[in-house]
Amino acid sequence: MDFFDCLVGTYITCMTRREHDWVLTFEDHSTVQIECLWRLLRNGRIVLTGEDHGLQFGMAAPIDAANSCNIQLAGRAISSIELTQGTLDLTFTLEGSLVLQIIPDSSGYEAWNANTPNGFIVAVGGGELTVFKTE
Repeated sequence: MDFFDCLVGTYITCMTRREHDWVLTFEDHSTVQIECLWRLLRNGRIVLTGEDHGLQFGMAAPIDAANSCNIQLAGRAISSIELTQGTLDLTFTLEGSLVLQIIPDSSGYEAWNANTPNGFIVAVGGGELTVFKTE
């Protein structure tokens, strides 16, 4: 989708966990606010999800999903961004066989929104987009 073209070739500089959502920040200060499931894949396998945050899985300490995600994404440029029509899954493919997927998981609630130089876009319930383009 051309809305996200401005982010291809850039880097995700930070994944931040807030009380009820997650925020991706890009090197140009664009953001994606995530209010649904996200997962990080390497070579097609799940490495981490937002649902893993705070879980211990038998390890010495609980998972800090934001920190773990930031370590995985550091220095890896975005090679493509895909928006799936109908479901509004948002997929960032990065160098090093990494894929960050944002997966809406509600038919009624907003799943994510993005603020880029091209404007502001909201993934509203039911797979609809609301787009406010920059003039």
